[in-house]
Amino acid sequence: MNEHNFVRAIHNKLKGKVHIWKINARFANGVPDAWYSGPAGDLWVEYKWGKYDVSALQQKWLTDRHAEGRRCWLVIGSDEGIRVIQKPPYAKQKTVEQSFYSVAEYTQMLLEVCAEP
Repeated sequence: MNEHNFVRAIHNKLKGKVHIWKINARFANGVPDAWYSGPAGDLWVEYKWGKYDVSALQQKWLTDRHAEGRRCWLVIGSDEGIRVIQKPPYAKQKTVEQSFYSVAEYTQMLLEVCAEP
């Protein structure tokens, strides 16, 4: 699997449940890969596959928006499962937040943030 297929698998499970914007910001470095919106709120997500290769600009963007009160996650997928970092620092870290989740568990977490008031 690669990042593109990983994100597509997630979006396929979310279709019709939340608004999905797959972002391709070629002229604005650091902007996350996706934005989700629903009745309960919104969420910005930077996706990675297999490694923590988050650029300094991506870390800054997520950290700055989090400081403004926005929900921002760094989500790292691998063959072992999905890790979710829900708050700064958006860098490699070992915390309880980084338990491995399945795609179904992760999409349920996302729906609880965006779709369930």
